Amino acid sequence: MTRYDLEASTETLGQAECEALLAQGTMGRVAFVVGEYPTILPVNYALYDGLVVFRTDAGAKLSNIPMSSVAFEIDGRDGSTSAWSVMVQGRAREVTTALGDRYDALRRLEITVLAPGDKTHWVAIEIVHLSGRSIALRGSETDSADAPQVERSRGSRER
Repeated sequence: MTRYDLEASTETLGQAECEALLAQGTMGRVAFVVGEYPTILPVNYALYDGLVVFRTDAGAKLSNIPMSSVAFEIDGRDGSTSAWSVMVQGRAREVTTALGDRYDALRRLEITVLAPGDKTHWVAIEIVHLSGRSIALRGSETDSADAPQVERSRGSRER
């Protein structure tokens, strides 16, 4: 397990930098409310014409996201010296049958979906607020034998 003995500083990312990071990504997390509780689920996405676009099947995302305010987040690391995150806040809608050249072009995007299923429904998040930050790390990484070890359980599935 790696432990960081670091001092960190944060920096707000500019609009252009946030857009560039969004354009480079392919996987993020969409946050929305189901009943009374927030839910965050991973999606494969593309950025197109001011929209974060992803595909989905019937289920929690399709039932709760369209016509709702949502958040979308991506993050990453630049080596061992910095990390960053970008957050989109906006309004989502299903655009599977939306008319117009913009939506026709959007549905031609190649979004490689990792989750199983056909993912025949298209959802677009119109970006209303875009923000990001970078965390510069100073110090060193060390392996720590005393750090708590976390074991991931995959659970068994019977078919």
